[in-house]
Amino acid sequence: MRFATGCNVDQLIKIDESCRSKSTEDPIKLFTADVFGMFGYAFADLQQYKWFKEKSLEEEKVNYSPLKDIVNIDLKSDEEFKKIALKNPVYLLFLVVQKFHQSQGRYPLPEHSQRHLTSVIR
Repeated sequence: MRFATGCNVDQLIKIDESCRSKSTEDPIKLFTADVFGMFGYAFADLQQYKWFKEKSLEEEKVNYSPLKDIVNIDLKSDEEFKKIALKNPVYLLFLVVQKFHQSQGRYPLPEHSQRHLTSVIR
């Protein structure tokens, strides 16, 4: 199990890919989170996760997407993204904050919000 915080998207993707490359019967699970003022996020790449439902004891299984697939969505043409953004606008905010951090090397500051917004929209 690995935990990461305070990293930019490129660093998080490298960590996630490293965890996935070491995948065996017991994959390395990645948890990452960060907080920016009032906004925060958490991401878990559990790869394949199995559990038993208490009521029926039937094994359930879900496949998690790698972080790279989550952050490298084409914001202008991907239909799936449009569906996700309508259901969860916080995801869009996460992508915008990460894009700003990637291009500026820091997170946006509230006192410069208008200038920062202009640099992200370009």
